[in-house]
Amino acid sequence: MKFDLKLIGYITTFENYTKTTVKDCFFHEKDLVFIVKEGQLGKAIGRNGAHVKVLTMKLKHKLRIIGFDEDPVIFVKNLIYPIEDYTIETRDNNTLMLKPKDRIVKGKIFGRDKTNFYWIQNVLQRHFKDIKLEMF
Repeated sequence: MKFDLKLIGYITTFENYTKTTVKDCFFHEKDLVFIVKEGQLGKAIGRNGAHVKVLTMKLKHKLRIIGFDEDPVIFVKNLIYPIEDYTIETRDNNTLMLKPKDRIVKGKIFGRDKTNFYWIQNVLQRHFKDIKLEMF
């Protein structure tokens, strides 16, 4: 992972304001995505989303904050967060199988032209190089 000067500035501002540790930072479409270390998600968001509101104005980007976890299953759940009607199974220690409840949930996870699913796979590969995500 290489950061340019602009991303380093965003990370520094975020860490100084929220008093949390950023594990990763990148742009996804127009959103600025921060992945914070385990157990620091609530502190990064702030009470009633106060930190998110202030940092959105300061950094002039819509923010998305994701909590990291050493368990890849929990990390994938954090990436997919508002969607909850699915199960994740581990196969062969290297493959995670994602099973949505119905086609509506599958469509939300996939997104148009599978853009959401590819994004989830790419972020997972950034942190867990040997783990693959597949859809059932």
